[in-house]
Amino acid sequence: MQLVIIGARNTGTSLYLVSLALRYGYSVTVLTAKHDDLSDAFESSAQVVSLIVSTESVIDWIEHNLTVPPAELLITTTHDLYATIAAQVAAWFGVPGPDKEAVAYCVSKTNQAESLRRLGFQRAAPLRLDLSERLSTSLFETLHFPVVIKPVEGSASQGISQCHTTKDVFNHLEQLRDKYKTQPELIPRGTVLIEQFITGQEYCVELFDGVFVGVIKKIKRAGPSFIERGYSSDTDLTDGQIDKLILMAEKVSASLHLMWGPVHIDCIINEEQLYVIEVNPRIAGSFISAIIRDAWGFDIADALLQRLRGEQVEILRRDKAEKYAQVIFFLSSDPESWRLPVAGHVADSTVSVRYASQIVPERERRAYVYTVVG
Repeated sequence: MQLVIIGARNTGTSLYLVSLALRYGYSVTVLTAKHDDLSDAFESSAQVVSLIVSTESVIDWIEHNLTVPPAELLITTTHDLYATIAAQVAAWFGVPGPDKEAVAYCVSKTNQAESLRRLGFQRAAPLRLDLSERLSTSLFETLHFPVVIKPVEGSASQGISQCHTTKDVFNHLEQLRDKYKTQPELIPRGTVLIEQFITGQEYCVELFDGVFVGVIKKIKRAGPSFIERGYSSDTDLTDGQIDKLILMAEKVSASLHLMWGPVHIDCIINEEQLYVIEVNPRIAGSFISAIIRDAWGFDIADALLQRLRGEQVEILRRDKAEKYAQVIFFLSSDPESWRLPVAGHVADSTVSVRYASQIVPERERRAYVYTVVG
């Protein structure tokens, strides 16, 4: 089997998926843009190739460099920016993958907002702006602060900020305009949304083949940039709230025609009301998939490899986590003493604690501690 991962990261899910595929005896090739810098991220037996990542360039590279038959070709992504490309490339070669039209529709937050408002899971329509246009103060007179600015298409939390005044809005848009000039691939098409900020606890809901497989709590650092401090299986949710999350997530997935493989949904609960922040038609990154595997008992990465092979996946839907799992990240803003210069693993029959350095500049991350109990 030849696994081609179009776009990856040097963090949890990407590392685990590559390692798992290598353990199964697959050949693994990661196709990545040069700015991702993954040359030393994976085990030496995994091939990393830098190129200009587009549907056409990836198809051309595969056709000229891989000789495996379609039955042995697996194509996926672990990176937000390349979900549409991966789906289109898989469709071109006639190998298993998600619906390419559904993925292309979903990666646009404008399209998402329209669908989510119809379903009752998002508030008023966001304001859409083109970074190339001249901005007028009158555009923002109807805004109810605080607001959130985010690229219509983008990667993780990059380019997202909470703004409390018109001045904040103009300043952040100027920063995005500068970033778009230097790294346009990080803000595809140069369009952004301004939407009302919603208070409440944020959660990540994971699905596979349209079926709920787990929910975790997102822990964020205080401030406007939504930097992740960690994730936990200890959600503090009642049975009734989890039931609502399950119904919401499966309804959203079906409405967006995302019924193949992994889907990752970010949402907020505010006074029993559910608001969907974002729907991602790809496997969740960082340690989210690890917590779902260790706490909820469903290995999304392993299930993805099965689906890529054209196999069906048995999903036992659970309504609560079986174990406790949590990751905490140390950030660049933390005290210098909070450093982990070496990696380590401490475990007994009940508790496992892993820790290591993990440098992710765009998320201000420098290390992690991952704990599993049970």
